[in-house]
Amino acid sequence: MNIRCKKCGGDVRMQVQATVLAPGHMYRNLTKTNFSKKNVRFTCVNWETADFICENVNCGHITDGYGNYFTRLERENKELRMKVAVLEDKMYEGL
Repeated sequence: MNIRCKKCGGDVRMQVQATVLAPGHMYRNLTKTNFSKKNVRFTCVNWETADFICENVNCGHITDGYGNYFTRLERENKELRMKVAVLEDKMYEGL
């Protein structure tokens, strides 16, 4: 899957938060060398934070990743359910 900029079609860079499992003595010392050691592992990636940033200097468009889209839909769904509940309450008050 090759993700392209939604605005200009250019190449994008992905920015995402990752969880790293590393020994305590590496605190504030996660260098490229330390990342390649056997006792340092990526355990997960938080796709909720994913952003795709266009590399085209004339564009620079930022697209939210799937997780942000899903979270936004979930929030909108909750808001709509609350509005429906208010409307239903008003409807039953008149009976």
